[in-house]
Amino acid sequence: LEKLQRDNRELEVRRVDQENKATTFEHRYLKAQREVTLAQETVDKLQTDLTIKMTQLKRFEEKAKTLHSRLESTEEELLHARQQAGNHSRQYLVVTETSTDEEAQEDGSGTDANLDRSVGSPSAEHMTKEALTTDPDDDGSSPVNGSTDQDDKTVKVSRAKTSKLSRYRISGENTVLEDRMRELMDEVEELQHELSRARDRESMNEEHIARLSSTFDQVFTATTHEALQIPSKLPCIPYPSLDNTDFDNEEDRGVISLIYNRGSRSDPDNYHPGNLPPILSKVMEAIVADLLME
Repeated sequence: LEKLQRDNRELEVRRVDQENKATTFEHRYLKAQREVTLAQETVDKLQTDLTIKMTQLKRFEEKAKTLHSRLESTEEELLHARQQAGNHSRQYLVVTETSTDEEAQEDGSGTDANLDRSVGSPSAEHMTKEALTTDPDDDGSSPVNGSTDQDDKTVKVSRAKTSKLSRYRISGENTVLEDRMRELMDEVEELQHELSRARDRESMNEEHIARLSSTFDQVFTATTHEALQIPSKLPCIPYPSLDNTDFDNEEDRGVISLIYNRGSRSDPDNYHPGNLPPILSKVMEAIVADLLME
């Protein structure tokens, strides 16, 4: 009877010890589960940020291409406007020179005509004779000469008006073209500034994506290294005899079985990540979470 009581006390002590160990492992399991959840959320957030940055980078690249095409089209339009302005300026100069030459020729022809009339005019006696021989009803005026002078004056006035109108029209077109050229120059400068800002944002996004990729690679490398180092860090706990141990319920027995039913974990040669129990997998994930928190 004393031997049975002593065995019973030993079994009770072992049972309490195993319960304490099971409770400790349960707390560690819950803590590891929380840390793994936090680590998973952090990794998901990093992946989401990386995806968003990649999308923004693509959008900025497309916007930069659009701005570049707009800049090229605006430069072509500006070049075309400059060519048109040059053509109109040359036309204006040609018209001005032509009108000046015509006025000079008209002035010269008028002077020559006056000289010819003065040289070829009859003398006073001849004019007196003509006056005597002409019809008394004639008033002495020449209808042909009067109509010719009137036509010359009309042509001169029309030419002057035409030259003035052409000058006004060309000057107005030049003003419009100059305004358009200024607008195009302002638009080109604005597009250049916007393109430079887009390139700056693109470079910043590339740097941020590079930092995210580097962080993700470091976390993955550290996780792999810690996973390989887990077997050497785990304590060697002897496998208890569950048949000779009393437990209050089947849940305690299941927890202990879950911890010890994988054999010795102190042998690195027999280690494989798939052979770890779920609680050890959670511990490994907890290490990843600690690295991320650091």
